[in-house]
This record gives sequence, C-alpha cells and structure tokens, in this order.
Amino acid sequence: APDDSKDMMIPMMPAVSAVFLARSSLILAKPDDSMFASMNRFYLRLEDYHGAYRDCFRLPAFMSLFCSSSEAPGQARRERLWALQLLSDGTVDSYCYKVAARCHAPELLLTFFDTSITRGDTGGDDIERGLILDVLIRMLHFGSSVAPLHLVSRVGLLSWIHSLAEGRPSLSIPIRIKIIKLLDAAVKAANIHEVLLESDPKDFMLKLTGAASSVIWLCTDFSKLAPTSLQQPNMDKIPLVESGCECLRMMSIVADQARSKDVEVTDALISCSGISLKSSLTMISYITLNWETKANSHLPMLIKAICLLPFGILEEDTDEERFAWCSKVLSIVLTNNCHEVMHQLLKRILLILKVSQSMPPMSCSLLETMLMCRQDIIVNSEGEDSWIQCLSLLSRNTSKIEDKQTIAEISQHLVAHHTSIS
Repeated sequence: APDDSKDMMIPMMPAVSAVFLARSSLILAKPDDSMFASMNRFYLRLEDYHGAYRDCFRLPAFMSLFCSSSEAPGQARRERLWALQLLSDGTVDSYCYKVAARCHAPELLLTFFDTSITRGDTGGDDIERGLILDVLIRMLHFGSSVAPLHLVSRVGLLSWIHSLAEGRPSLSIPIRIKIIKLLDAAVKAANIHEVLLESDPKDFMLKLTGAASSVIWLCTDFSKLAPTSLQQPNMDKIPLVESGCECLRMMSIVADQARSKDVEVTDALISCSGISLKSSLTMISYITLNWETKANSHLPMLIKAICLLPFGILEEDTDEERFAWCSKVLSIVLTNNCHEVMHQLLKRILLILKVSQSMPPMSCSLLETMLMCRQDIIVNSEGEDSWIQCLSLLSRNTSKIEDKQTIAEISQHLVAHHTSIS
C-alpha cells in the first residue's frame, strides 16, 4: 500500500496561483502585451529556493503589481487592475483567503479604497473601486468561516463601512450599491458562521447598528452626486433602495436572533450611532412618493428593519419630527399588517414620548392611530403594557380632542388596565 503520509507532505498550490500561472504564461507568449515587462521581471527574479516560483504558495506578484510605482502613463493602473482581477477570479475557497490574509491583502484593499476617496478621483477610478468591492464580496462568499471572522471581527469591515459613510464622500450610485452588497454579504456570512458568538456580542451589535445607519445614508443622501448622476433619479435609485432594504432586513434578522439568544441588546436602544428618525423617515418618503409599484413592495421590509434595529434620538430632533415619525411608521405597520413588529415599535414610541418635552398638535392624530392598534394588542398581549403607557402619556393632551367618543374610549382602556392590575 502506498504511504499516504508522503502525500500529506506535498504542499497544495492555491487556486489563485494556478490562475496566475495560466494568465502570465499567455502574456509571456506576447512580447507586445502591456503586461509583458512586468511578468518578465517577475519570472527573472534570481533568489534562493526556486526564485519567483516561491511566491506561488503566497500571492504571486500581487504586491508588486498592486503597489506598482511604474512611471509609464497608465501602466500602474493597468497593473493594479490586473492584480485585482487575479484576486477576484482566483479566490475560490478558504485556503485562497488564508493565503491573501497572510499577505494582508484585505487591509491593503480597504486602505487603497480610502485613499482613492481622499484623492477625490472620479470617473475611471470607479472601475478600481468596484473591483476592490467585488474582491471583498467574493472573499466573504468563498472564504467559509475564516473570511467573515477575520474581516468582521479583526479587520473591522463593519466599522470601515460606517466610517466611510460618516465621511460623506462623493460616491456614485453603482459604487453605493456595491458597498451595500458588501455589507449584506458580511452580515449574511457572519450570521451563517455564527461570528456573533465567536466575537464580543455587544461590540458586534454596536458595529451593526452603525452600519445600518450607513445603509440609510447611502440610500438617501445624494447631495454630492455629480449632476449627470441625477438626470434619471428614480430609475437609477430603485436598485439602490432595493439593495438597501434587503441589507437592512438581514441586519434586523441578526439583531433579532441576538435578542433571542439573550445577548444583552436593548430592544429599543437609544444610541447616537443608531438609525436616526429623520434619515429613516426620509427613506420611507423616497419609497412611498417615488416608486409606487416595484420598490414599494420593499416598504414593509424596511419598516420591519427599522422596528427591530436599534435607533437613535438626537438632541436636534424636534418634537414635531419625533411625533411625525411615530405616526408615519405606526400607520404603515397597521396598513401593511406588520403585526410581528408591533411590540418593538410600541417600545420605541414609548421612549420617544418619554423624552419629548411637549405634545405637539399632531399628538391627537397619533393618539387616534394608537387606538387602532387595539386589535393587534388583543392578538398579541406582549405589547399591552407599552401600549397602555403610550395612551396614558398621550391622554394628557385630551383637551385638544374634539371627539368625545375617543376620549371615552381612552378612559375605558386605562380604567380597565388599572383594574386588572389591582
């Protein structure tokens, strides 16, 4: 019988190296190719232990090409694109990702993306940025549990996306879509491979909260877009809003699972990094006003995510804006039968009522909408306490309610609740 232990001693070549050897051999057969000089220099390296072929068990020529300092016009960019395409096509399993991680390729890609944003490059550099995002997405798809654990927990991918959005850069709509898809891939991979349990749950949820607010910014803030990108606002933004809603839905699933596993995540967390009332209301308005058919099917998905993810109440939010948010979201939940998130929404409304300094005129309409939730409360008694507390706080403004039947109904619910407690 053959000795199997000898086979175990044979090092396995990464798929990315096989792709490199195949493509570089085609280039070496064409001296007029723009990449011929770069490939020729790589193969002519005279070092110990088989020279250039030693890199075939790492990332062959990636560092020299991606960090090219060629002075020929456009050559450095061509070499970077070639290296990015190699990494994108060659990453097919977790072994390939480990090889890339040992060379710090993921960190290098994120740093270069930041640098291109800082330089303010536009136009052609969207190709490079798009390829970088494609490479990272592919790493998450094929990197098994290794890639999400490394990228999310150690490299800080979620924090990087949040900081990118906080800088409010001028990003084209296609790049925004790819950033959201990258975030969606990271959250899905982290959920599948239970990165939440491997890392610090509180820290992970904090990063997830910041990333959620970044998604809404990417979908709603177009102040720095080039005029040519705004000529067809509706058609261009529909894929962006759809991908944003899908990503927020995935985030809300992870947040809900964390809550069900007794991870200490406040149900209605007030956090400065959470989804702001104003930005979420802006995204809701974009969907309801501009896309009545295709994108409007994503409205319940967005509302559920907003109700399940931590949200933020800012000091600059006026009481009118807070009450407008409550009325709008509550009406949509009732209209679209999103009963499963009613409890979480009532908790958020209760927190908003507690921090509000006054009762604006629209509090009357909010109170009337709140009474319409009674049927949901009967079906699911989990949110009854929050509902009663909301009624109690809103009933302080009953002097402005003209309908006496409404006042009587409020009193009836409050009396019934106090009677049941006593």
